[in-house]
Amino acid sequence: MSTSVSDRDHLIAASLSLLAIVGLHLDGWAHANRPGLETFFTPWHAVLYSGFLLTAGWLILLGVRLGGRAAGPLAWWSALPKAYKSGIVGVAIFAAGGAGDMLWHTLFGVETGVDALLSPTHLVLLVGGMLLFSSPAVAAAREFSGRWPGVAAIALSTASVAGAGAFFLSYLEVFQWPRASQLYVPNGANEGSAVLGFGGYLANTAAILVAVLLLRRFLDRPPLGVLTAVTAVVAIGGAAFTEFAYPEPIAGAILGAVVADAVLAVVPWPWDRWLVVGALAPLAIWAGQLIGVEVSVGVGWTVELWAGVVALCSLAGLCLALLTRPRDVPAARRDESVAAEATLVG
Repeated sequence: MSTSVSDRDHLIAASLSLLAIVGLHLDGWAHANRPGLETFFTPWHAVLYSGFLLTAGWLILLGVRLGGRAAGPLAWWSALPKAYKSGIVGVAIFAAGGAGDMLWHTLFGVETGVDALLSPTHLVLLVGGMLLFSSPAVAAAREFSGRWPGVAAIALSTASVAGAGAFFLSYLEVFQWPRASQLYVPNGANEGSAVLGFGGYLANTAAILVAVLLLRRFLDRPPLGVLTAVTAVVAIGGAAFTEFAYPEPIAGAILGAVVADAVLAVVPWPWDRWLVVGALAPLAIWAGQLIGVEVSVGVGWTVELWAGVVALCSLAGLCLALLTRPRDVPAARRDESVAAEATLVG
């Protein structure tokens, strides 16, 4: 019986997490495109909750396997790595939110608009899901081997976190339909639409980068492909709401992420790589997305708007990277803190 968690184990947990995110976006697509959806029991909920149950079951199975023949009903819990203990806490929160969500829909009906993203039970699901879906990335990053299953686990888990965050910000989505294609008239009737567009770019920048910056506590840079995976899930998931009506901006954003990934891997940056990630990723992703808008339907914003929003998102990303810099802690105090953490969790 194995007494350690392998990269393959992390990859299975991350893949099951992504299944739940696929179900989440399928459910969003159904609410946006299938009128009269007035029941909790739908195929889309089945995919979402199956992903949740399978991920939760896999974590418990890992604990049982690691605990071996140890005595006590909670031996499996004690055997789990700390990151997966956080995931199990997320399972409990998610389960409570799921039960509450079924009751909520029974009493008040099924939301069909933006109110679904602000439903209290749905926000509880988000909190639990974030804890659960981030646990494979944290666990794999803590013991990063550089082998492809570990890299893939980090990429899929981080993409799941970003996808969940972007889903709950989809009222500011930029991949459903390109607001930048609207002809901008200063002080005109469509200025509000442009403002919502700016908000969408900033919100999606946060969804992508906050998930990726989760890794900086353990790694000196994102593993190759993580930015691309995260951007692909956010872009494709967002576009599902409008049934992929505008594929070119999606492809442009993903290609921009590929360029950012390649530059981060090849160029020997003299600075903190995470600061480069914060500034470069939004620059490449949104430049690519706007090129896709221009190719497909044309950019209607003035140069000040489209160039300014790219620069603004790049600066916002740099600020996020600066704000999340780990505090320099003397080695002795760091060791004491780690020991205290282990005592509290274990």
